[in-house]
Amino acid sequence: LRLVIGRGAGTLQVSLPLRSPWGETARSEAPRVGATAANFQATTFEGETLSLADLRGRPVLLDFWASWCPPCRDQVIPLKRMAVDYAGRLQILGVSLDTDEKAFEAFVYNHHLPGRQIRDGGWFGPIASLYRVADAGLPCVILIDAEGRITAIGAGPAGLEEDIRRAVAAAPKEPG
Repeated sequence: LRLVIGRGAGTLQVSLPLRSPWGETARSEAPRVGATAANFQATTFEGETLSLADLRGRPVLLDFWASWCPPCRDQVIPLKRMAVDYAGRLQILGVSLDTDEKAFEAFVYNHHLPGRQIRDGGWFGPIASLYRVADAGLPCVILIDAEGRITAIGAGPAGLEEDIRRAVAAAPKEPG
């Protein structure tokens, strides 16, 4: 369901899932703190094939967003700051729910999004389905520790700052 509200020259657009395309019995379990993060494989904005398992060894901030989501746009500045503050110690993996490839590409390019970015293709894309993002809504961030366990779930990276600090401090140091 797409809802557009207009007043004067401004509009607000919200997209809401009406129902799940999978049966209740086929649904994955909702992500929870302490569980092992579900693995997936996808192609990044740069054309790199990547799996979540490839990122083990350092904490990963899995950031679900969409270009049409105003709160997601508000998260770009704190996300960029965290990328600088935790450079080399935290991996950021953005997962866009945009169905429009051009909107995805323009948003990534124009906002200089940090980390790797993936377009999942909507509320019920393979990664969003695996993590049940339609149930949580956007924005949605999941912090995964260096061993691949979910350590925190929130509605934005700024709300997980203390969890991110702890995950980065607990991660094994790289040799060198």
